[in-house]
Amino acid sequence: MDSRIAIGRIRRPHGLAGAFKVSSFSGEYDHFALPKVYHLSNGTGSRDFEVEWVKLSGALTLVKLKGLDTPEQVRRYSNWEIYVDRSFAAPLRSTEEYYYADLIGMKAVCGGAVRGTVTALFQDLPDDTLEIEVTENGKKVLVPFRSNFVGRVDSDAGTIEILDDWFFQ
Repeated sequence: MDSRIAIGRIRRPHGLAGAFKVSSFSGEYDHFALPKVYHLSNGTGSRDFEVEWVKLSGALTLVKLKGLDTPEQVRRYSNWEIYVDRSFAAPLRSTEEYYYADLIGMKAVCGGAVRGTVTALFQDLPDDTLEIEVTENGKKVLVPFRSNFVGRVDSDAGTIEILDDWFFQ
């Protein structure tokens, strides 16, 4: 398990001093104010920034990072994900909850047999979608993360149940 977890995404600049709006992956915003450092990543690049201030107001939460002092500087990081140490993530409220990041690496089980491994999760499609590498042939299949295709997620066992075998054919 990675020690960092993505909690949100930088949206657009706010004002002229380098502040920006954030969107939360969990729907909660209080945990944005806890870390002293954000690790920003866009998949190909990454950079750490010290948090200067956070103004909490739900979906209009604003953040200012040291070193980003103009809207133009912030725009370079628009749509980058904000990673923090896992201890700062929104807490799980039950054993039925899990972080999407923890699905990566889980075994995909269908009909009681391991059929593959979750290699990615895409959240920018119409539905959140699992990418699964099939064990028997190495091809990658996409499974919409919906209740009619995905059953039980067992964090303790490291498995996720896929309800239809046809994904693997």
